[in-house]
This record gives sequence, C-alpha cells and structure tokens, in this order.
Amino acid sequence: LDKGIQKQIAKWIDKHLVGVDFPRSPGKYLTGNLSGYVRFRVSNYRIVAIVDEGELVITNLHVGHCSEIYKNL
Repeated sequence: LDKGIQKQIAKWIDKHLVGVDFPRSPGKYLTGNLSGYVRFRVSNYRIVAIVDEGELVITNLHVGHCSEIYKNL
C-alpha cells in the first residue's frame, strides 16, 4: 500500500478501534470459509482480522483493496 493509504488506515484504526468495546465496533463478522474473521471497511480498502474471544484483540491482520483482500486469505 502506498504511504497515503497507510496513513489513512492507521488514522481510521486509531479513531474507530482503539478503546472501543468490540460488540459495538464497526466490524462485520464474515461467514462461510472466512468464518472467524471480522471485516472493517476503510474507503475502498478492507481490514480483515481474527478477533479473540469477543474482545478487540487482533491476532491476525490483513489489509488490502476490496477487490483483492479476500483472495489472499
């Protein structure tokens, strides 16, 4: 990702995920073969993570454009 997108995503994480109770977070649980992952939308990019036991403890993180992110999981 280019530096501008990296900064945009980092700023979004700081604003929307740091200090947030996970059940009320802006994430969406994925289904099917991606069950167990949670997806967060940041413009045309996606953050896909595994959330540990209902808390926002990210144990596996993938960031990419929405057209490519799910192909690499």
